[in-house]
Amino acid sequence: MPGFACPRCQKETVLLRDKFRLGLWLTTHCSSCGTRLCANPYLMVVVYFFHIWNVIWWPTIAHFTGNYWNLIYLFPCWLVIELINLNYVPMCCLKKKPG
Repeated sequence: MPGFACPRCQKETVLLRDKFRLGLWLTTHCSSCGTRLCANPYLMVVVYFFHIWNVIWWPTIAHFTGNYWNLIYLFPCWLVIELINLNYVPMCCLKKKPG
């Protein structure tokens, strides 16, 4: 199963599940070199701004227009933001595993 490349050893050892977890402000380890990885925190702030905007924008539009079908747009927008997070937010090295 192809994964994402570790920024230190450049081997594709980070699985999709682990890369998704990085978008939740968690960390993971490279199985090849043992480096602790995280998502770029500066870009994660931008991603989370759009998540918050998405959660506030569509319910507000639905409330003021009275058309609650607008809430359906929240989910595709959320999915697009998550796909951008997975594909374009780079990983950063935190600390090399001792030993």
